Amino acid sequence: MPPRNCVHTTLFRTLAAATLLAAVATGCSRYRFGVRAAYHRDIVTIYVPIFRSESYRRNVGEQLTEAVIKQITSRTPYQIVAHADEADAVLTGRIIVDGKRTLVESPTDEPRVVGYDMQVAVQLTDRYQNELASSVMAPSAIVTEATSSMIPEAGDSTQITREAIINDLAKQIVDLLESPW
Repeated sequence: MPPRNCVHTTLFRTLAAATLLAAVATGCSRYRFGVRAAYHRDIVTIYVPIFRSESYRRNVGEQLTEAVIKQITSRTPYQIVAHADEADAVLTGRIIVDGKRTLVESPTDEPRVVGYDMQVAVQLTDRYQNELASSVMAPSAIVTEATSSMIPEAGDSTQITREAIINDLAKQIVDLLESPW
């Protein structure tokens, strides 16, 4: 017959191993870490059609679409696909406002400070055009906006200011793709 102390040690080790195995098997199964943890787990591929634009400025929709795709590929685990039928989700967008206004005028009525505004409505749907759960993106069409000012006398240009707004909007749109805690 083994000594009583040896039986207790064996029993304790067996119980500790079983507890550790149960904790590892159940406690960490839904825990995610890394970049993937911040994004929806059911989405692997995403399709981004060219954003529609109601602006009179040319190629604004194309520029915003390109900026959003660059942000998605660099900051998210999602892969961009060329066709909607290959994607798990479709991110559509529409530029609602693309405005330019004078904020400060010189005494000779020349613009000293010009403001630019842009608003975009975005929606994330699955490949069958069913809106994804609000856990991915909150209301059905989220409107994001960005503003910037340009000082022509300081050498600012319209193109550089518009690119800054487009990049800011692209970052905001990709931020909306993150899953809530």
